Amino acid sequence: MSFIQLKQLTKLYSKTDTPAVDKIDLEIEKGEIITLLGPSGCGKTTTLRMIAGFEQPTNGSIIIDSNEVFSNRTYLPPEKRGIGMVFQDYALFPHLTIEKNVTFGLTKWSNRDKKDRAKEVLELVGLAEYGKRYPNELSGGQQQRVALARA
Repeated sequence: MSFIQLKQLTKLYSKTDTPAVDKIDLEIEKGEIITLLGPSGCGKTTTLRMIAGFEQPTNGSIIIDSNEVFSNRTYLPPEKRGIGMVFQDYALFPHLTIEKNVTFGLTKWSNRDKKDRAKEVLELVGLAEYGKRYPNELSGGQQQRVALARA
């Protein structure tokens, strides 16, 4: 069974407008890497935002790891979906260190566990020695890797 399934997923922002996403069917296997490719305004980001739970679809269903997270009878909020998303502008907090940016969403973790997790994921993206720096002290590519580590 697919890890992520989109069935007839549709998003209308207004009943008179053309749908932002129109009845998309998609199956993604666990570990599979896919690309959504298309011109500006064709619904790529809206589709990703619906999967993450940041946008509510108008119709259709979303199934993640055999759990229905959206349908006409189900809505699981973003924080319960286990989906990370890296925004195009990275959305890093300029007033927080890299370590604090990475641990920002880990509100229920102990401080020790947060530090350990930050170290682990920053090592994974090759930025272990940058934890005490701020986003403006990193290159664009490094900032992107911080956003990946946070996700």
